[in-house]
Amino acid sequence: MAATGKIDPIPRGAHEERALESRRLHIGIPMLSARWHGGARVLLQLANHCVSRGHQVTILCPRGQFTSNYELDSRVTVRYLGSGWKILGYIGFMLSVPFVLPSDATAVANFFVTYLPVRLAALIRGTPYIYFVQDIECKYQGIGGWFLNRICKSTYADEHIVAANPHLADRLGREFGRRCESIQVGPAETFYRRPATRAKEFDVIYFLRRESWKGLDRFRKFVALAGRRLSVLCVSQDDQLLADMSREGVACRKPANDEELVDCIDSARVLLYTSYKEGFALPPLEAMARGVPPIMYRCGGPDIYVRHGVNSLYVQDETEAVAAVLRVIETRSLYEGLSAEAVATASQYRMEEGLERLLACLQHAAAAQMAGLPR
Repeated sequence: MAATGKIDPIPRGAHEERALESRRLHIGIPMLSARWHGGARVLLQLANHCVSRGHQVTILCPRGQFTSNYELDSRVTVRYLGSGWKILGYIGFMLSVPFVLPSDATAVANFFVTYLPVRLAALIRGTPYIYFVQDIECKYQGIGGWFLNRICKSTYADEHIVAANPHLADRLGREFGRRCESIQVGPAETFYRRPATRAKEFDVIYFLRRESWKGLDRFRKFVALAGRRLSVLCVSQDDQLLADMSREGVACRKPANDEELVDCIDSARVLLYTSYKEGFALPPLEAMARGVPPIMYRCGGPDIYVRHGVNSLYVQDETEAVAAVLRVIETRSLYEGLSAEAVATASQYRMEEGLERLLACLQHAAAAQMAGLPR
């Protein structure tokens, strides 16, 4: 290359990529459902965050499966695909996504079932995307589960993965040989901005989920052992589960938004968390943000922020869980110490910062695709 007398410190193509990264994006987010707390809720918060930054967002969802109570910005477009029949709707959804993603979209694959059509869109239409991994989803049982687990594991070889936290990034590296970017999700600002002044009505709050790895069996044993010694509140978006637990004499609520969820958390003294395996686990951090210390089983991801005996307590079985709850609520100094440390821990994990980093990953993916640069 001929000398010019001036050396540009920025590699060729980087100027163009930076300009592209500042452009307005059209972000496509396929979602199987928007009804539950967990990962779907993070995606809705991502959609809200992106439109607040001036970007366009289209959510694709099977017909009849977008029934979330959580707030969604009116500027977010929701498009329904497939029939109203659950299984046929899912099949129609997966077959449609590669072709109905907006032509200018940058896609967010967020679950191995949505990864497959997004990957197909990338192959046949050149759609830029990221694969946002919020958990290692290889948890299915039986012959069908073995097949699903094989498909799921194969997706973790993708080079466009963004992990929801450093723990998952480390697991992806160790278990699948895939180094990847990571962000750090956390509670929304609603969980921080309001002082906790509500009187305590319940000893325990429990996030009710039906997936086998969420530990509903542990919860039922806990309730049986606790008897009348402890009052329990269940929260969920699953109407059938709430009805089942109500018939068993447990208080149940279905929060309509984050404000109501905060009210529910504030009404309890401790959180019980029973999962067998989690990639991160947001509910314990949401409880911590409200000064409600978790009593929980070791399940992987929360090891990032849980400090046993400092901001939370780990237990090994239901008998120990009942004893731990009683000890915490009956020992004022222990409760106040755990509560104060829980709030301090949660303050380090704010959703806004994680969503901004995730948006930056989307901007980079779109810019690299347009500029023909490696990602």
